[in-house]
Amino acid sequence: MPEDVSMKGGGIAACCCALLLSKAGYRVFADYPARSASPVLMLSQQTQKLLLDVFGGNDLFDGAVHISKRVVSWGLKEEQMTLPHSGLVISESTLLDRLWRCIKKMEGGRSSHQPVWSVVSASSALPAVSQHEFGSRIASTNSVELRVSAEGSSCWVESVGSGWLFLIPTGGNRGSLISVGSDPETLLAESRLVSDQIEALARPTGSFAAYPRVVTPLAGTGWIACGTAAVAFDPIAGEGAGNAIREAILASAVIRAIGKAGTENDLFAHYSNRILSGFLRHLQDCCRFYEAVPGPWWEAESQSLKRGVEWAQKEVNSTPKNLFRLLGFELHPFA
Repeated sequence: MPEDVSMKGGGIAACCCALLLSKAGYRVFADYPARSASPVLMLSQQTQKLLLDVFGGNDLFDGAVHISKRVVSWGLKEEQMTLPHSGLVISESTLLDRLWRCIKKMEGGRSSHQPVWSVVSASSALPAVSQHEFGSRIASTNSVELRVSAEGSSCWVESVGSGWLFLIPTGGNRGSLISVGSDPETLLAESRLVSDQIEALARPTGSFAAYPRVVTPLAGTGWIACGTAAVAFDPIAGEGAGNAIREAILASAVIRAIGKAGTENDLFAHYSNRILSGFLRHLQDCCRFYEAVPGPWWEAESQSLKRGVEWAQKEVNSTPKNLFRLLGFELHPFA
């Protein structure tokens, strides 16, 4: 009899886990705790490839806006840098609708048996865990009207005294603005790069915590956390969608490997080490960005990140390394 798995979450991580476990013969039952979707996602080439590797198909990105350049003004540098980029901008709700259509699932169904596993990608559904937070910054998102002179294939990133701004075209003369630190009006008043691209600030579209955070433990008997329930990244140095897919691939591989490729304890230890190692690298990347900008706000957030690096380094050093390797979508023990 196939084992039942309850998916607690409806985001990209849940979609990926559901599909991979369904393909492996598990019966997947979807449960959707309330969540707030991002207005838009910008998907790198690596993330696009990951999604195609997992889901296949050729229509996942239909209608997406292509981004070929990233214009950056950061820190004390006077000149703006224009860097090549290859990304796609798409509504998160549109992408999720397409991903879930790829999955043969029981909408709103409940198993007649107690699920053997719960894959938790929604924080509201986590069991007793500790959340470790490094910073206090909040991001807000706004729809904007772009100026005629704003290039539709560019995105813009800028640091200012009290935070930073990230502007993404969404098609036509519209864009989506992420403001981190202070409110968008205050940040735009300090801006030279991003403000020059905006004709008018339109309606707010959401807000979210923009500081890195992770939970411990990341797994236990009968459950495993992935996606934003497990770890959340600062958007300055981490693409949430790509990280969610990688975590989902590893989480589903852990479930399939228990009793076949390794013991529960060893596989949980491997999962924790891989997730925490990625979180450590993210904190180190963030430090480089936040240390490059002077000012009280930047210094306070930088100190929080440094505390996070120290904490994460200890956690990584305390977990076993190189117990398994991921080949495709399967975990195999090192010989």
